[in-house]
Amino acid sequence: IQVDIGSGMDDPLAQTFVVQRGGLPGGASAGFLSSIDLYFKSKDPRTGVTVEIRECENGTPTAKVLPFSRMHLDSDRIHIGDQNTVTNVAFASPVAVTAGKEYAIVILPDGNSPEYAVYTAKAGQTALGNAGKVVNNDWGSGTLFLSTNNRTWTEFLDEDMKFGVKCCVFTSSRANVILENDDYEFFTANNFTVTGSFVENAEVFKQTANAS
Repeated sequence: IQVDIGSGMDDPLAQTFVVQRGGLPGGASAGFLSSIDLYFKSKDPRTGVTVEIRECENGTPTAKVLPFSRMHLDSDRIHIGDQNTVTNVAFASPVAVTAGKEYAIVILPDGNSPEYAVYTAKAGQTALGNAGKVVNNDWGSGTLFLSTNNRTWTEFLDEDMKFGVKCCVFTSSRANVILENDDYEFFTANNFTVTGSFVENAEVFKQTANAS
């Protein structure tokens, strides 16, 4: 089925998920996400969406966005079609996550456009493209949420958004890192009186003539 995700003021959709222990490469206790896959049914031809990964508290999305996970997609970067048409959202930098912790994928349409809809699965309904196969149970340990103000959330326990999560796999190799100090700024002043003040935390050096 489809869920509209932009019909009021600041009306996001969220889907929670848990990074399972042992589900990260090598059974690590922490890892990094490289991107997520979303599946849009429809879109606004002019405006885009903002996608975030947020922390959860007591199973509900919070306002805390994970570093590097907020990405904006223009409309022309969003692919629409059937339930298998994917839109990949690649993060600007790998997003750190912890195994056993719950997170939320949050989608916020620009201007709360009502044109955006995503594919979901609802228990008891017929799966698309599966010759009458019925969705018998809820997916995993996540929950679908809707909000009308981006603060309070309504949960849908028998429905989940279709999505995919991709994590980074690193290999061991040698690398070199070169660190350089910022350049100092110099100026020369002769026979003047300071009438103002320096910027807070500025460093000032005084060079005196050499004495014999």
